[in-house]
Amino acid sequence: MYIDLLVFIIYLVGITCVGLWAGRRENKTTTGYFLGGRKFTWWMIGASLFATNISSTQMVAQSGDAYRSGIAAANPQLMGAIMLGVAAAFFIPLYVRTGIYTIPQFLERRFSRGCKSFNALVVVLHAFLIAPIGFYASSLAAVEIFRLDPAWLPWIAAGIGLTVGLYAVIGGLTSVVVTDVIQVTLIIGGAVTVLVVGLLRIDDFALFWETMRPTHLELIQPADSPSWPWTGVFTGLALGSLFWATSNAGLLQRTLGAQNEAHAQGGMILAAFLKITALFIIVAPGVLAAYLFPGINPEAAYAVMVRELMPVGLSGLILAALLAAMMSSEDSGVCNISSLVALDLYPLVRPHATDRQRLRVGRITGVMIIVVGVIFSPWVAEVDSVFRYMLRMGAYLVTPIGVCFLIGRFYRRANHHGALVTLWTGLVLGTLTILLTTTETLRPWAPNWMLETNFYIISFVYALFYTAVMILVSLASPPPNPDKLVCLDVKRATQGDDQCVKTAWYARASIWFFLLIVIWLIVYFVL
Repeated sequence: MYIDLLVFIIYLVGITCVGLWAGRRENKTTTGYFLGGRKFTWWMIGASLFATNISSTQMVAQSGDAYRSGIAAANPQLMGAIMLGVAAAFFIPLYVRTGIYTIPQFLERRFSRGCKSFNALVVVLHAFLIAPIGFYASSLAAVEIFRLDPAWLPWIAAGIGLTVGLYAVIGGLTSVVVTDVIQVTLIIGGAVTVLVVGLLRIDDFALFWETMRPTHLELIQPADSPSWPWTGVFTGLALGSLFWATSNAGLLQRTLGAQNEAHAQGGMILAAFLKITALFIIVAPGVLAAYLFPGINPEAAYAVMVRELMPVGLSGLILAALLAAMMSSEDSGVCNISSLVALDLYPLVRPHATDRQRLRVGRITGVMIIVVGVIFSPWVAEVDSVFRYMLRMGAYLVTPIGVCFLIGRFYRRANHHGALVTLWTGLVLGTLTILLTTTETLRPWAPNWMLETNFYIISFVYALFYTAVMILVSLASPPPNPDKLVCLDVKRATQGDDQCVKTAWYARASIWFFLLIVIWLIVYFVL
């Protein structure tokens, strides 16, 4: 155990030093701190996007969900993969060429400053709500692997928070991306090791298949499935994944720091291919744990696999991989929320703030979100399924924002009146639904259909309702000013010649997007 702990501590110290070193030159200006000086290449962006998305919450909580419901828990990853390709093809060119610093600024270009501010505020509040989940997941993994008393959980969370805070708050996005590139290698390597060792422990694959096939080895599950009905997967989950890929500020921030459009698109496509591997490196270990270790706490499935199957020293390295997953997600969240507060919300109070003042506000915000995440991380233990709680929060709060991005991108008649009404309607309805379905004291007040219907189906119906609201309100009010449509005109929105660099045929995003679609269809057809 002491060797594992030593490996764990060495990793903490090492990645902190790397992060501080990487961000030392780009943390003095707004462009440098929040966008890395717009110097990121496609492979850096792709690795960082994947590392950010595959957090310890995913590795621990999604493995726990796979322990309960099988490989169907991979549906969010697979849907997310194909939607990253859609975003690369139809949205990234607009974001990069308009020269925005944050994703909500696209709503300002397309609709109004009020829409941008509303989006930024909701994202910031959502980030503070889910911040404790990441710290809890990583701390729980450490507690399980080292067989520590659960009382150690908040102290471990504090140590992780201090590590993330040092390089993310001081170094900015450059520190985040560089450490993500390192950490994604450790994440994939550690997860593959767990998978291979778990497979080697199965003596009779015929018995494994016979035992697990009825409950855990069906990717597409029937409509009456309580967890992942196909009716919810191909409606609400698909649409929610599209909204996530096209409007998630934390995910897309590093694409705004790309050298040019080609690198931004290439990074998104690379992240999409990497997300497909989550079926094997995150979900499959949860299924193996259900077979090898029945009756354990599902949320601890991944940690138990590591503790029981990995030799001394290697288990410490796997824990470092879990930590890397958590850190790559939390550091991106810190940087993203810092940018939204400093660049989108703080100017509402101080319109003429200097770069130095904005950087200070951004760093203070980063410290605050880490403190909140650490303090409230023990509360997450009261949630029945961490992964589903996280998905439910995202489904209801992101949907109205995603509708505004989607309709605003393809429907030129949409205006800021329709967008604002949609955002407010979605916030009220989404918050009410979350409270009624997740709070025990309020559940008796919820209608039966809200409790009995899969939340992805509900979110899909909500999305259709928000779309109708946005279109009808837009049609009932004056059309948008011509200057609000400039951002949809790719040629007029071009920053400069460097954004229109011609690429070789094998580097074109369209070719790789087509290959992504083929692989995605094969996975669903086979499983």
